[in-house]
Amino acid sequence: MTHTILHIDDDPIACELVRSILEDAFEVRVVSRMNTSDALETLKQVAPDLIITDIAMPGHGGFELVRALRDTPSTAAIPIIVLSGRIAMLGHYEQFQDMVDDILEKPIHQAELRAKVRRTLKLH
Repeated sequence: MTHTILHIDDDPIACELVRSILEDAFEVRVVSRMNTSDALETLKQVAPDLIITDIAMPGHGGFELVRALRDTPSTAAIPIIVLSGRIAMLGHYEQFQDMVDDILEKPIHQAELRAKVRRTLKLH
């Protein structure tokens, strides 16, 4: 069974890196979007098994996206992993931390990302 992962990051290099890391390791399809507006539109057609998002993005960032996902019945139960270079600032937002399943720091560590995805999606 192929799982679908929606990845949101405004950095095209990060999008390609996450896609490569995960698609090379697992039977997954990574759908990348570069902003929260495109991600929310994509969710109207795609039902991902996991969402991986950056926090700091132009316009509406990851905080707003996570709140919107958790407030929407059709997306409230989708696991969310935050992948961000601003982990230190997340310590001030305990409520936000409670809304996500995991938080990883950039730069991306391949083994750590794969392990978190494997555990979250219960892949073997």
